[in-house]
Amino acid sequence: MGWSSCIEDLQTKLDDFINRTQAPASRSRLTSNWHKAEMEKICKVIQDTQYVLDIIRKEASGSDFELRVALYEAAAQNKKLSQENKLNEEYKADLEAKNIQLQMCLQQMKKQQITIKKLENRLSGYQRGSIQSTQVRWDVKANDIACERPKTKTGICNDRKPILKSKSL
Repeated sequence: MGWSSCIEDLQTKLDDFINRTQAPASRSRLTSNWHKAEMEKICKVIQDTQYVLDIIRKEASGSDFELRVALYEAAAQNKKLSQENKLNEEYKADLEAKNIQLQMCLQQMKKQQITIKKLENRLSGYQRGSIQSTQVRWDVKANDIACERPKTKTGICNDRKPILKSKSL
């Protein structure tokens, strides 16, 4: 409920009460002492209500009220911005962690590229030689890598038959 509607509601109730107590029929009933005491209490309530209404009007129309509303709105905006800043900091930290992961993956890919390049160079060296010498080198290399039977203690295959997937390069 805003200030203006609160003021209007209080003013309406106050005006209605004053009109009822000042009516001619009401004045004839106020002859006894009890009615006079009650009327004094009612008048005190009316004065207090008018005083409160005056304070509310002054607050609502003064620049202090506008300043407090502006400060409240600024505080609410500041709270919202601080929450957004916190979320942005968390997002930034998450992005930095992902960036570090990507850098590590990139380094691994570079290492793999270097290994692939070395293997390509070795393969192109084999291809430059004669087919027979290349086959002999390949057989020796394949024998060191895989044998049909387990290797002996010296590391040589028992039957010296390498497993080759393809003999043509």
